Amino acid sequence: MRHGEAENIKAGLSDSERQLTATGISNIEKMFHIFNKSISQFDFLLSSPLIRAVQTTQQVKILSQSIPEILIENVLKSGEDIREIIPLLNALKGRNIFICGHEPEISRFCSLLISKNYSSLLFKPGAFAKISFEGKVREAAGTLQFLFNPMLLK
Repeated sequence: MRHGEAENIKAGLSDSERQLTATGISNIEKMFHIFNKSISQFDFLLSSPLIRAVQTTQQVKILSQSIPEILIENVLKSGEDIREIIPLLNALKGRNIFICGHEPEISRFCSLLISKNYSSLLFKPGAFAKISFEGKVREAAGTLQFLFNPMLLK
């Protein structure tokens, strides 16, 4: 999932300090009710350390009534090589693992998981995808179950 809608960048506020807006929180709640039918709880919750991603993951944790603590992963920050998370995903051995990151990394990562060729996926703030695997998480071995864009809520 890409984090929910966040505050605009403004003087005195660094990018890493941007928080979710009321609309961002509301959209997460609305979308959760849609994907709750597909995934009711998560075995693991992984988040970028940036505030807006942590807040998004906290909302999903509350709404899904998931028990595990949120794991903060620096590799999910903007500008990092998100592919480095694959060994961790396999080590966790969870069936339903939630990941919250940023653009353009999250769309590129999802593309990499489902295709040998680059696919152009659009992840607006709050967009989420479900990708399944038979066995281990590997590049180009996933099946895109769905991709939901919050623009559909308008």
